[in-house]
Amino acid sequence: MKRYNKPRVFFYLDPLYYSGGKAYRYPFSLQDYKDLKTLLDNHSGTYLLNLSMQNKEMIEIFGEPNLIETYPKPTTNTSSGTREKWGCGYWWKF
Repeated sequence: MKRYNKPRVFFYLDPLYYSGGKAYRYPFSLQDYKDLKTLLDNHSGTYLLNLSMQNKEMIEIFGEPNLIETYPKPTTNTSSGTREKWGCGYWWKF
């Protein structure tokens, strides 16, 4: 990201879920997200960041998202037959 820190560069970022744990070969630590925040704060171009809202640490690191969308989980149903929901946060600088 440092190499492409230019006003005309747009980054779309969809990093690993923090709660993904061992599902990923190289999971992100909280420090990785903090480092990403520093890179975004210093980026002279634009970006769109997409993160799961299941971990409140993301709000502590990135602040309140510009937008939160809620989606039904594809495979989980509650005992009442309704689908559970999960939130996705979007942060941007345009």
